[in-house]
Amino acid sequence: MSLNNPFLSDVEGVDADTTEPLVAAAGTHRYVTRDPNLPDGVGGEQQGKSLRGFPIAIIFYIHLIAVLSLALGWGLPAILSVRDDTDAEYYGIAYMALIIGSTALLLSGVVLFILSSMSNCVSFVLKFCLFLTTTLTLIIGITGASGGSVGLALFGFSGFLFMICFMRSVWKSIPLATANLATAAGAIQNNFGLFFVSILFTSATFAWVFVWVLAVIGAYESTADCDLDDDTPEVVNDDGVTIDDTNSTMVGNYADGDVMVYRYLKECKNNPDGFLIFLLFLSYFWTYAVINNTLQTTVAGVVGNWWVNPGGSSKALCSRANRESFLRATIWNFGSICFGSLLLAIVQALRATIAVLQRFSRNDGEDDEDGGVLVCCIQCCLGCVEGALKSFNKYAFVYVGLYGYGYIKAGRKVMNLFQSRGWSNLISETLIVSTLGVLTVIVAIICGIIGLDLEDNHEDWFEAFGDDDTIMVFLLAFVIGYGMTSVCMNLLISAVDTVIVLFAENPKELQTNHPEFFDKMMIGYRTAYPNEFSESFPN
Repeated sequence: MSLNNPFLSDVEGVDADTTEPLVAAAGTHRYVTRDPNLPDGVGGEQQGKSLRGFPIAIIFYIHLIAVLSLALGWGLPAILSVRDDTDAEYYGIAYMALIIGSTALLLSGVVLFILSSMSNCVSFVLKFCLFLTTTLTLIIGITGASGGSVGLALFGFSGFLFMICFMRSVWKSIPLATANLATAAGAIQNNFGLFFVSILFTSATFAWVFVWVLAVIGAYESTADCDLDDDTPEVVNDDGVTIDDTNSTMVGNYADGDVMVYRYLKECKNNPDGFLIFLLFLSYFWTYAVINNTLQTTVAGVVGNWWVNPGGSSKALCSRANRESFLRATIWNFGSICFGSLLLAIVQALRATIAVLQRFSRNDGEDDEDGGVLVCCIQCCLGCVEGALKSFNKYAFVYVGLYGYGYIKAGRKVMNLFQSRGWSNLISETLIVSTLGVLTVIVAIICGIIGLDLEDNHEDWFEAFGDDDTIMVFLLAFVIGYGMTSVCMNLLISAVDTVIVLFAENPKELQTNHPEFFDKMMIGYRTAYPNEFSESFPN
């Protein structure tokens, strides 16, 4: 009798010497047969409930309160206040964010429902996205060549050649990607409440983006360095342009004929402080990552419960599996989630800040070639660190959701699991991520087109953008649509990541409880990686 398994004597037909606990985050204990191909010490054990990373969670909540205060204290009044005619108004941007956010939520929900409900068409969707991306890059190349744009032509044809090579390398992995996605979809179908969990987190993302935009507006309004001069009025023409050669910006009251300016601004410095930009980006990326990773941890717990305890799954909106997984992710494991999310957010914030400051420098005519090379190298290094952290995080949070480990220990144990299987080079399932990424971009482009339609019919909404209103409206709508759709798609990606981890840890549970998915997984792995498969599963 194993000391870790005190109740195995009540489980008929189970050998206590070959078992170890696999406990879903839903809190339903289930003892599974230990895979004899795994070395001792590899795999996970359920951890007791404790507030891991509690100080980091407190810091996260304090930061949310600070951002909300900035948004409500300065950003919202800036939108609501109706100042002078030449002052930028932001209410139209807020309206657009509401419309685009609602549209993205609806479209991403429809795509997610179709993918999860029609598991038989997964292979077609994967191939369709590959051919669609390849065709689009070819069209871009031809368009650039016919229009005389060398840069666009090179981009299109280079992308086309890359997609041809990519398709050639991943084509044999389509059966495996199909099996992974179909198994993940099966788990979601049997736990229908996950759809509503995903909508909840997507709505939270939308609310956060809206609050963050208000905070950015508030930060600008409270820190813009503009000097008011009330001494001598200036005479300007009917177009509001000063007659004399000054750098003043007109603000004030108007009269017929020549316009008398009672107040005007001088030397308005619009370039924000670099540290403030970093803090704002850090806030955005940290909260965005926390929302995504909390969803992933919740999904991991529910899928883990389905894997070992199919009788515990339920299509109810608030089933026990969904409820307890959500509570563990948002209470007991929330500090671990905040800590892991912060590491990635720091790198992303640094990259974004450097890019913004570099653009401001170029606009001011301060383009240093040597400095540009250095910045490019720094961005490249930060990009490599970001990629490594993303790869580490996605599986670390699966173990956090399954067993309740702290972030560092969870990542170390799941990497040991893959190394013991010899899967270190196999775990980056890029085909599924790429396919869902294409669908996300399609939704984001639709949101961008809707934004352009709003800009065409409501030009007064976007006066704050100045002459670049068309580009800025499209980009803002695209970013909002992409961000919200990414969170919604994260439901499927999280389920796929959990399936990969659980199949590496104990495929026999899938064979016992869900043989139809087990057969697809075995065929997929055997087709994609025959050598690694025979070494991992010699029996």
